[in-house]
This record gives sequence, C-alpha cells and structure tokens, in this order.
Amino acid sequence: MSQSNPIHIAILDLYEGSANVGMDCIMDILDDWSKKQSITIITSVFDVRVKHALPDDTYDLYLSSGGPGSPIDTLTTAWDRAYCNWLDQMYAQKKPVLLICHSFQIACRHFDIGKVGLRKSKQLGILPIHPTADHAIFEALPDPFFALESRMYQITEPNDEKIESMGATIIALEKIRPTIPLERAIMAIKFSALDYILKPIDEEELKTALTNAIETIDFKKEDSQFEALAHNLQPSQKRKLVLKTQESVHVVDLSDILRCEADKNYTFFYLTNGKKILVSRTLKDFETLLSNHGFFRVQQSHLINLDYIERYDKHEGGSVILKDGAAVPLSPAKKEQFFSLLENL
Repeated sequence: MSQSNPIHIAILDLYEGSANVGMDCIMDILDDWSKKQSITIITSVFDVRVKHALPDDTYDLYLSSGGPGSPIDTLTTAWDRAYCNWLDQMYAQKKPVLLICHSFQIACRHFDIGKVGLRKSKQLGILPIHPTADHAIFEALPDPFFALESRMYQITEPNDEKIESMGATIIALEKIRPTIPLERAIMAIKFSALDYILKPIDEEELKTALTNAIETIDFKKEDSQFEALAHNLQPSQKRKLVLKTQESVHVVDLSDILRCEADKNYTFFYLTNGKKILVSRTLKDFETLLSNHGFFRVQQSHLINLDYIERYDKHEGGSVILKDGAAVPLSPAKKEQFFSLLENL
C-alpha cells in the first residue's frame, strides 16, 4: 500500500497523566506500520482525562487507548461525559475509531451494548480467545488464538437489539469454560463505524486494523451514495444495483444476481451470465439493502436470490441448490424461516 498524502491520526490518551508502556507500544507500532506500508503519518496526542482534550472531526483515523481504574465510576465526571459525546459524534459521522480495552468498556457502557461489570477475580495470563465472526483482524489467527490478558472489568450480557440496531457484530469471546457456570465475556466488537482491539496491544492486530481503516477513508463518498441507493430502491422502481470495483462501475439488474458470497470485508456477486464481481463492502450491507427484494441470507457467508432456487437437498446437513448448480449450505438456525419463505414463493 502507498499513500501520497499524509494520514493524520488522533491518539486519545486515557492513562490519566501517567507514563505507560501502552502508549509507547502504540507509537512504536504506528511508526513501524507506516514504514512498511510506505505511508506518511502525522500523530497528535490528546490527554482526555487530565486536560479534557478531545480531537475534532478533521482527522483521518482515531485511536483511543486503554487506561486505569473503573469504566463505571467515572460516569458522572466531566471528562467522561465529554468523551461519550465525542463517541456519539464519531459514530454519527462514521469516523474510523479503534477502541482499546478501557475505551471499549466505556463505549459499551455508553451505547448500552452489554453489562459492564467487575470480574469475580482478575483475569491474568496467556489465555485462549475465540473469534465468532470473520474479520480481517483475525485472518491469520487460529481458533482459538492466545493473548496475554490483564483486566478487572468485562462486558457480558450483550444487548442483542442494540447491537443489531447499530450494525455491530460480536467478533470474539473469551475462553470456553465448560466447568464454570459463568457467561463468557465479549472480547471484541466490530461496529459500523468503530473498532475494538484486544488488550494488550497485539502488533499485527493493530496494524491490520489500521490498514482496514485507511481503506475506508477513500469510500466516504460511496457510503452516502450507498445509503441513497438503499433509500431509492423501492419495489415500484426498476430494480438495479450499482456495484463499484477498483476498475469499473457496474449497473446490474437485481434479477440478474444469483447469489452473493462474503469474503471477509468484501462481497462477491455471481450473475446469471457467469460473471463474478468483487465489491469492497460487507455482505451485511447488501443483506440490509436486498432482503426486501427477494434475497435471503441462508448462512453467514451467503445471500441468495430466491427466484433461482432449484431444490433443497437434505444431504450433509442440508444445502440449497441454485439453478446454476451452486450448492449453498443452509444454516440450521435459518431453516424455519427459509421454508416459510419457500411456501410463499
């Protein structure tokens, strides 16, 4: 990756004025990442808790650090209120923000994502973490992967309704404990505009998250166009979809789309003429847009056009066979809804 213009990064320091190896690690990783990616970066540090300093909305990227103490007890402090107002602004403007540990806990409390609470005992050690959804941060990691943990607070009891309304996805949970009847803590969430990364700071995770965020900067205009398309795509209109790739802009009739397949943060479109188009948007984006136009998400990575179903095969857990011969596995959780839709075709 190369970038002609410098990338301006705002770093929010929540360490309450104390020197901390976490900030040193962040700066070292940014420096190494910029050299490897041939990107010029300009960083500005904001002391959130002591100086009540917060960045404006002119930065390309925002990185908010971990910090000491309780993410609950500061609820009524001036800096916490200002920080939460800033989070609202960043979310509304779809700014790319990386939230680390303490920052993530405050954001979850503020957005009512789940229960923020004190653990029964401190979590300390090199422990397994399980990815729960495809995300580029975890692309090269096994399930489970291992990370050094040191935390007293955690997020449990996810508010599924709020998570869905924000376009968020839980992408990692703590270790499985079959002999302990306690809910597993949420370790990472991908918001539509915000990212959380694990503590302690993993160099490769942070570099991947930064690279993903950089890629979103050039698509801000496309975001508004995508939303306008979703608003204008009404049943009474001739149904077309504009698909932008790096090389071309494709105008596709919805009736020509056989299926869509997720590939991390990208989506492949398979057309009736045999063409395959790769678009730099998530499958969830297109599910939201197309679900009222004859498309159904049969499992996590596939969205199909119901008009092209040929049959359902019960072998090996069940698959939907499309008219082009593609066999798409049907998630057990989706079977009841799928067969209900079939009856109404």
